[in-house]
Amino acid sequence: MPAMAYIEDSATRITLATKQPLGVASLSSGQLEVMLDRRLNQDDNRGVGQGVLDNVIPTLNSFRLLVEPRIASCKGSHGGRRPDGYPSLSAHRSLHGLLYPVHQLVADNQDDSPEKLHDNFKPALSPSGSDIHVVNLRTGTQLPDNQAVEPSSSSVSLVLHRLGFDCCFPPSGLVVSNSEGEFSLDRLFPDYFGNRVRSMSLTSLQHQGPDIEKSFTIALRPMEIYTFELQP
Repeated sequence: MPAMAYIEDSATRITLATKQPLGVASLSSGQLEVMLDRRLNQDDNRGVGQGVLDNVIPTLNSFRLLVEPRIASCKGSHGGRRPDGYPSLSAHRSLHGLLYPVHQLVADNQDDSPEKLHDNFKPALSPSGSDIHVVNLRTGTQLPDNQAVEPSSSSVSLVLHRLGFDCCFPPSGLVVSNSEGEFSLDRLFPDYFGNRVRSMSLTSLQHQGPDIEKSFTIALRPMEIYTFELQP
């Protein structure tokens, strides 16, 4: 179980989100078994020669359990007999809360520093992007021996992931559940970066398609990852 597992019937789904990868099995109907990390008390005959008894630090495991009712008029993948399945949008957000928590940083008095820190936090995404995940936002670099390539130290690569989700479960706690795959970089960064946006490969090494304007509405397909290069 890298991140999530669920069991369901025609009326209810139980989803288990985990912060750490663990083994999982469903040995019988209606049962979900998770194997936690353990340490050996004796030799495992794989070269150690003894049990691992010197590691006394406990392993912390974090989970979130969601019980979600299915919309009665929606059959989804269960009714269609499909072998695949997607988490609900609420399950996606619950998992992201485990994997990407908001860290609060405490700084010393900055009155004498020329760089002023912001004293408040405002999420950049508008409520219309609940099914779009900002994977990464990284600055570009240039190798010293690569003089033929246009310098890109001032560029920024934005990696987006359009979530695939099961719409048969109501998105509890979300203001807007679905963007229909429409995304605008101008809504994400209204006051930052220039007007030119370049579509790139996942590694940001190759251009893919023509340049677009920042105000252009981009169509993102479910379960796809997109990379865009932003210029100052």
